[in-house]
Amino acid sequence: MKWYFKVLMDYATFTGRSRRKEYWTFALLNYLILIILAVADNIIDTTFKLETLSETINLPYGYIFLTYNLAVLIPSIAVTVRRLHDVGKSGWFLLIGLIPFIGAIWLLILFFTDSQYGENKYGQNSKENSHEILENTTLISKSESENIKSQQEKINELQQLKQLLDSGVLNEIEFNEQKFKILN
Repeated sequence: MKWYFKVLMDYATFTGRSRRKEYWTFALLNYLILIILAVADNIIDTTFKLETLSETINLPYGYIFLTYNLAVLIPSIAVTVRRLHDVGKSGWFLLIGLIPFIGAIWLLILFFTDSQYGENKYGQNSKENSHEILENTTLISKSESENIKSQQEKINELQQLKQLLDSGVLNEIEFNEQKFKILN
């Protein structure tokens, strides 16, 4: 739910990157809300009616559905552009969806594609700072986040130590002594 509200808070932010999780959480919750609002329109009979010469056609959606849809139009476009940025594409690539069938399939594939590794011209990959993101959520506490950072520092030190052993700067005994100090 927090990803949905994050998109709404970044109402018209077309710069930066959006992870798959952010995009798909917003999209799926948005569609669920639209279905609920369409049902509500039908229950309270606020659906649009098209009158022809011989009959009246009730459309399955109405004023509530339309109002909500207009309210989330800009955030929907913004999160879609940021999602395209995350895979290294320009926001203008969204227009590829105007090509019948192929465009929509192509965009769907891009939306399911994993983030481009590292920094691209649209910003830093937020997955690389996942311990910082997790720290800001209720999933783990600050002390658990510090523990993750501490473990990562130990891994980095052990890798450097292994490089020193491989290059001959340290012998096996020195390596094991240093490794023991790092791990304890």
